[in-house]
Amino acid sequence: MGTPALVRDDATGRFRLVGMVNLRTVARLATLPAELAEPECQIDLSDVEGADSSTLALLLLWQRHALRRGCRLRFTGFPARLRSLIDLYDLREILLEGALAAAH
Repeated sequence: MGTPALVRDDATGRFRLVGMVNLRTVARLATLPAELAEPECQIDLSDVEGADSSTLALLLLWQRHALRRGCRLRFTGFPARLRSLIDLYDLREILLEGALAAAH
């Protein structure tokens, strides 16, 4: 159970969200890092552990902050648990469709 962090992959310039992201840890990530100011940024979620509805709230918060900066966030690598929650809360169009379109 690792402390959550948003890290930049130096090889690709993309970001990865890693560690346990849940109600207890999500507040540590609430502020969108200044590095996410490019016109489009990609965040890989495949290393997220213990995703719950607070994880979805974080992603939506980041999207809102990014839009205010003129940046578009694209999330990829959704864990199965997170995909289930996206479907449950009907957030596919908001969080997932852009990632699916980018993958094809």
